Amino acid sequence: MIGHSGAQGMALRGRGLACAVAAGVLLAGCATLHGELAVRAGFGLLLARHDADHDGGLDRVEIEAMVEAAIPPERRQGAGWGALRSWLIARYLDQDSDHDGRVRIDELARAPVAAFHCLDADASGRVSPAEAEARWAGCVIDNL
Repeated sequence: MIGHSGAQGMALRGRGLACAVAAGVLLAGCATLHGELAVRAGFGLLLARHDADHDGGLDRVEIEAMVEAAIPPERRQGAGWGALRSWLIARYLDQDSDHDGRVRIDELARAPVAAFHCLDADASGRVSPAEAEARWAGCVIDNL
């Protein structure tokens, strides 16, 4: 992110934050639940919180509201905010693989689950610190 400012810098920081959150979900749940279940549970909570019409998916309006809720009002200012907001909304909408206008849990979890399975080199259902350290760049960054 060095050398990036304005909207591009905010978008890169937003992606870094998204990767960090996904990584936390991947690794936090691995001690007690099978990792894939932990990832799906996390996205299930996100969906339950933001699926205003309870149809099992997030449409554009719900995604926009979710993005607004995730960023404190004092940070939602200037061209940088507008660019970051647009980028985040577009990344969520890009996950609508069946193009039905709704992003569902399977679509939300697809990339993080793929990253988890890539990290879990021994297929134990858990990611050890050694697996995470050895495989991080090739698994998480490439899948998210």
